Amino acid sequence: MTIDTLTFGADEHGASLETLLERADHSKISSIKEIVTEITRLLNDSRSTAKHLKDIIKKDPPLAVQVLKSASSVYYHPPQSFDDIEEAIIWIGFERAAELAIHQKVCEIFRGTESYGRYSRQQLWKHSIAVAHGAKLLYRREFGEKGEDAYTAGLLLHLGIILEDQFLNEAFRQILKLAEQTKLNLAPVEREFLGFDHADIGAALLAHWRLPRKFRETVGTHHRPEQASQDFTRLALTLVAIDQSCQARGIGFQDTPFREESALNKVCKRLSVKRKALNYIMDTVEANLARMESTGGLFGVD
Repeated sequence: MTIDTLTFGADEHGASLETLLERADHSKISSIKEIVTEITRLLNDSRSTAKHLKDIIKKDPPLAVQVLKSASSVYYHPPQSFDDIEEAIIWIGFERAAELAIHQKVCEIFRGTESYGRYSRQQLWKHSIAVAHGAKLLYRREFGEKGEDAYTAGLLLHLGIILEDQFLNEAFRQILKLAEQTKLNLAPVEREFLGFDHADIGAALLAHWRLPRKFRETVGTHHRPEQASQDFTRLALTLVAIDQSCQARGIGFQDTPFREESALNKVCKRLSVKRKALNYIMDTVEANLARMESTGGLFGVD
């Protein structure tokens, strides 16, 4: 199943991608669509300013409060508390403010205390944050680029699992149980059970939202990076490298607990990134996560 030719047919269990998208449109998940889409557009436009970002953030009062709270925190050493969004954006930086805004909106749909075996929404969010930070760090340290797209793609990487959790809950529980019993990774069990996997769901949702192709393609191929088009191969491989490194270190929910170490070595070789460099990046990711957890920054802002 390719990203640009996803079929929306129903499977034998009554689920379909089309049905999932319809349900998402009428749920809290749709609330992140506008913010993520507009901020992503700004991050890819060199003419964007703090005022443009402010105009987007102020549409969402709770989000505006979080940005002000973050800019006023001791982490950024502000001279005073901020009550003006544009001043806050200028103080902490345009890119960081944009990332915080996306972080806040996406994390809303990961809230909840539901847990089934080794799965919970909080653990899935922790994994997503780790992938986002790690992918951005890899872009900065190894490629000399800012890595905003890598960060955003990392946060969105497992949206498909959230849709399964919310809208196919009974089937999702069975899939988790079956994966555990058979000692298989999540994706092949999903494909057997539903006819598609969480990567397909995520790609379909991002295409439905009309987000840039780079996001829907890299999200859709994060278990099959060889299917990514040439334009997005590096981004796809980066996400795979960090995702698999997080899985190996047990950071958050593991949807691929059964994998071969040689696969990650091949990805690093294709990226021309040494495993030692990747390990340093992951050390930084774990240190940042520990700080975020100690200050309540996983689901809020520190």
